[in-house]
Parts: sequence; structure tokens; C-alpha cells
Amino acid sequence: METIIQPLVVIGQQLIVARESNIIERMSNNEQKIQFSKRLNDLCEEKGLPLHGRQSLLRDHFIALGIKMSQESVRKWLMAESIPRHENKIVLCKYFNVLYEWLSTGDGDMRKEPVELISRRELEILEFNEILRKLGDEDFYRVKNVGKDLASYLLEKVSEKEKN
Repeated sequence: METIIQPLVVIGQQLIVARESNIIERMSNNEQKIQFSKRLNDLCEEKGLPLHGRQSLLRDHFIALGIKMSQESVRKWLMAESIPRHENKIVLCKYFNVLYEWLSTGDGDMRKEPVELISRRELEILEFNEILRKLGDEDFYRVKNVGKDLASYLLEKVSEKEKN
């Protein structure tokens, strides 16, 4: 039996699948939203983003890049109520290290390179940075100054040990 490749075409907001009999099947906008939402939620789970707070963490990523993003928009992506615009999909692709075509349609390879795993230490640094971002200015500078003093002290101790 011969395998026939079914090309995909996007017309407006509809994904069109060309079938071998030349009949075109239109994937409904709702089906596109559901499939996109499933891929996005799977990526969030893979990245370790908790179900509760997931939309805030994704929104914070956009804000950190200087991109205005409402929590409501992210909620709609996660709940299959809408699909992000092209430029927002690009940001999501970079964040999750996936290919644009796969995120948009589910077709093709998910990644072209293996996922780079981060160490537990790097993860803890990222978590600590999230805590720092939530502090008010006064508390932030207190923690920063104490942290710098402690790090300097520990580096001196390490340096002394290495000399001995």
C-alpha cells in the first residue's frame, strides 16, 4: 500500500488538509484551538510549570521580554478558547525549545535539537529570582545586600582553604 502525504494549508484561521481524493477537509477553528491547547499544556507540564499558576508564569515570561500580555490571553490559550498570534507563538517556541510548525499544527518534528537539561542549582537560582521579582524595592535591596555580603564571605573562606 502506498503512503500518501497529506499537505496542510492555512487559509485565514482555518487549517485545510488536502486528501488523496482531492476533497478538502477543513479542520474547524475549535478543533485547532483544542489541539493547540493540548500541545501547550503538554509543554507546560514537561517544563514543570504547575497547573495552578501556569498562566501567570507564562505571562511573566512575556512581560520579562517587554511584551505586553494579559493573563486572560494566556488563559484562553491554555483553555482552548483562542490561539496566539504569530509573534506570540514565536516567543512560546523559544521558551519551550520547539519548532514553530509543530507548535502551530502538531506536524513535523517537535524539536530539532535535544532539550538542554538544567541542573538543580540552576533551577533553584531561577526560583530564587522569581521570589526576588515579587519583593518590594526596600526588601529587594535588603536581600541583595545580605546576599552579596554572604557570597563575599563564602568566597573568602574558599580562597583561604585553597591556599592551605
